Amino acid sequence: MIRIFTCFALFFCVAVLYYYQNPTSNDVEKVSSEALIIAHRGAVDQFNENTIEAFEQSIKDGANWIEIDIRMTSDGVLVPMHDIDIDRTTTGTGEVNDLTWRQLSQFETVENGHRAPIPKLEEVFQKFGQKMHYYIETKSVDGELLVEDKLISLLEKYDLLDKERIIIASFETESLEKVRELAPSIPLVRLYKNREFSLNDAVENDYELIGLESLIVSEKVVKRLHEVDKKIHVYFNLPVIEKFQQKRVRKLLVDGYITNNVRYTKKLIWRVE
Repeated sequence: MIRIFTCFALFFCVAVLYYYQNPTSNDVEKVSSEALIIAHRGAVDQFNENTIEAFEQSIKDGANWIEIDIRMTSDGVLVPMHDIDIDRTTTGTGEVNDLTWRQLSQFETVENGHRAPIPKLEEVFQKFGQKMHYYIETKSVDGELLVEDKLISLLEKYDLLDKERIIIASFETESLEKVRELAPSIPLVRLYKNREFSLNDAVENDYELIGLESLIVSEKVVKRLHEVDKKIHVYFNLPVIEKFQQKRVRKLLVDGYITNNVRYTKKLIWRVE
């Protein structure tokens, strides 16, 4: 009964949100076929997140960017991993930054009924090279900025330090500023969590790309950010309503979808209603 009530409440809130935020003016009815399709941790609807298989499938499905979260092992190896620990997605336990690469590599990822190795970030670059565009999210290590230097060095090594091929995103402005010092030409995305979002801050900061969770994306927000020549990339935290939310933000002409279902998003943004 509690679960049924919770689901009903969720859909009621979404319905209200749709009523107040769904645009009706003719100027937002045209579909933006130029919006980026960014595969969130790869093809997570089919394979284990942040794995070679997931990235490869997302390319086949039509993604033009692959989103990769990076963390660093205790001996300085960068790995695609979203969580601070490996408990949810692998056969092991513990925090990434407490494990050496040798220790981490003994475990496997275990989602979606598949088992797959945990790759190094370098392996991803070796596999896909310049055939893909990379949307990389940086994360601090116990509050320290340790991944940025290693990331830029790897990008240089594989000749990927190109503003047309790399976008770096973070919820942490300190990390973005460190990247800017190291590679001034690389586009940066200021990501916002719902509870910390301020439209004034997003308008006034000096980042041209803004990443927002779908529930806070409205006609007002998109219009204001577009007025100051900023682009909006939308991510989706609630799988049960992601398709509904993608349909809604599509009419607002957002500039990028950090999607958990590349095939659906590709069909959606190219379809004229």
